[in-house]
Amino acid sequence: MRSTKVIIVALVMMLGAELSAAQEAEIGSQRGRISPLVAAGLSLVSTAVPIAAGFALAGPEGSGGQVLALVGVGVTIGPGVGHAYAHNTPRLTRGALIRLAAGAIAVAGARNIDPWGGTHDGNAWIVFVTGGTVCAASAVYDIASAHSSANSYNRSLSAASISFQPVYFGEEHALGLSVSLRL
Repeated sequence: MRSTKVIIVALVMMLGAELSAAQEAEIGSQRGRISPLVAAGLSLVSTAVPIAAGFALAGPEGSGGQVLALVGVGVTIGPGVGHAYAHNTPRLTRGALIRLAAGAIAVAGARNIDPWGGTHDGNAWIVFVTGGTVCAASAVYDIASAHSSANSYNRSLSAASISFQPVYFGEEHALGLSVSLRL
């Protein structure tokens, strides 16, 4: 009789595990989910391609305005494209504004640096390096965190769920029911 109870408990627990796995598979296949890898890739490519194109145009016959426009778009908007794909436009906007301000500070510092004239304004170098560092750090952060925006969006799609699973309490020799609620 004891072995029959153990077999029944084992079968009921296996059935519960199968139901839980099926429920998780159903939640995972919801329409509208987005890929964290695609979000990170979009941020990286949207940053690298305009910058590379800008530097490719920077030859002797290249227009300085075109180069600045391409590099500016790549640095300012590019890192946030993955956040836009993940429906996190506030992160895109915040990052772009940070990089725009930091880039303006770096350009203001660079305008007062004359590498060929022999004048060395130490404050201009500090302003240039600080602005450039903040701009680069913000870009790296946005590229690296694009997958988080995608994961947050995917979590927002998950509906609340409740699952039941049978359990066996060995010391009490009793069957029970485990209830899990996920919000």
